[in-house]
Amino acid sequence: MFTLVTLLLTLPGQLGNVDEAQNANRELQRSLALANRDPSAVWDWTVRSMAEYASGPDRNQSFQFEIVTDSRSAQGGAQRTFHRFIADGHGESSLLVAIGTHDVPFLAFTNDKALSAKADGWHLAARTKWGFVADGKHVTEFLSNDDEGLRNETGGYIRFVPGEWLTVIMRGKPESLSWDAVSRTLSTRNSRGTSAYIAFRSPEDTQLCGEAVRDICVITKSGTVIAFRNLIRSSSVSVRPKSLVGSSPITIVGKGADDFEHSLTESNSANVKAGQQLWDALWPSMPESDASKRVTAMLSRGITDKSQFKIAAPGDAQRAALPQIKRLTALLEVFEVAVTWLPAQVHESCPEDPSLQWRRFEQLLSPLSAQLISEEYLNDVLKMDDVPLSIRCRFASSVSSLGAPPFESRVARQLSTLGDRDLIEATVFSRWGRPCAQRHVDACVEYLKQAQATDEARECVTETLIRLHRINDLPAGCLADWYVARVLKPKEEAVRWRSLVLLTASNAGRNWAQNQVRDAPPAAVKESLQKVLHKRASAAQKAGRFENLSEEECRRILSGSE
Repeated sequence: MFTLVTLLLTLPGQLGNVDEAQNANRELQRSLALANRDPSAVWDWTVRSMAEYASGPDRNQSFQFEIVTDSRSAQGGAQRTFHRFIADGHGESSLLVAIGTHDVPFLAFTNDKALSAKADGWHLAARTKWGFVADGKHVTEFLSNDDEGLRNETGGYIRFVPGEWLTVIMRGKPESLSWDAVSRTLSTRNSRGTSAYIAFRSPEDTQLCGEAVRDICVITKSGTVIAFRNLIRSSSVSVRPKSLVGSSPITIVGKGADDFEHSLTESNSANVKAGQQLWDALWPSMPESDASKRVTAMLSRGITDKSQFKIAAPGDAQRAALPQIKRLTALLEVFEVAVTWLPAQVHESCPEDPSLQWRRFEQLLSPLSAQLISEEYLNDVLKMDDVPLSIRCRFASSVSSLGAPPFESRVARQLSTLGDRDLIEATVFSRWGRPCAQRHVDACVEYLKQAQATDEARECVTETLIRLHRINDLPAGCLADWYVARVLKPKEEAVRWRSLVLLTASNAGRNWAQNQVRDAPPAAVKESLQKVLHKRASAAQKAGRFENLSEEECRRILSGSE
């Protein structure tokens, strides 16, 4: 599995006509409206009506594919292998980038070319045909030798058919289905022990990304994890250049098939420099802003070098690490401003999608640096029992607010071993857009009841309950203090917008926010709230999706009476 081969694949027909797309949208609207009572309707829409992803003219589609498998090491021991692909069909240009266990890009396919990273740089091999396919025939083997009907086709090709793939891997309709309205997540399980979840976007994020489904993840009984994340059908959130060869800053040091043949299971940790070169070519730097300048200045001080951040020692060394932990927490909160700034400026909105949030964060750094922060730093800090829970909780909030990382199951396993599991899980899962249980809510409420006004984590735990649509459970004073800190005081409009987006996601939060601006509205806050509500109402009305915002409320907002 996962040895590179020349792929011969059949180009599919175009997506259905406009009427078919509109019918699918209407079916989705009905399914989501019924989801609390009948979650099977959401499953039926996903496997029957969700359109495929495929390369071709006038297409702007992308997704990230992840697979985690158990394998045997050279010494005979068990180890987990992680592979990730970024698939992107951008007009006539197709791109597939492979990222290995060490979170470093090491393979790239672009149209009829293939690039392989080695210690001395990038090696180029001419490939007339290649492809990545996940459909009813390709369920566990995504790079295959299928050559039916493809003798005359050239170039690169990507194809993902969610309905076919899900139906086969789940062996038909699951026997257990449940819906979480807060995270818009359908959780399923079949009789053989295979489970899956399908996460949906808000109407606003659907409008921005061109796709209602955010993530599809399957976990088999054996522990293999297969996920399709960050599904996008819009060029508005795609920043990839059309070509990697010829006009790009990638330096080619070798050519020929002998230089290219390469197993995907091979360790590529030595190829960090070449991988970073590719990543920098793929994702242009963020536009200049105060936030991005601040981030760049801080990064130049070596924060991504773990040797500069020694926090893993026991005992007194843990207490001595508090200044470093607080420093990194502050840095990550600046990162959050930076990754929020771009969509706020370009789209005048702050996406709620945690996969999209992570994409921006990773583009600002690199897969390796982002993984270092989201997993190793987080794990190091959370294991420190001598460090106050308030500081550990705030640190978890600062990391998880940057979005849902690839292979999030790696982080989730670490969280499950903590003594303060419920509070930390609530903090992380709520920011990843994953379902939380009542025990998570109870842990947050109990923490806030005991917290002093100066508590390091009081603000972020308050935000956790806001994200979980449980503001009515907040102890007195918590919401008002959060509102002052996160809406009234911030200088960056993007921070204010993001906070108002979180607050207005629930009926109770919208009512509370509207009451605040009616009583004593600072002009900037009132304007930001109106923009956020108008975005929500227009997107809901356009999509016909009123699961969180009623038709009547949409009309009032859009008419200016709210």
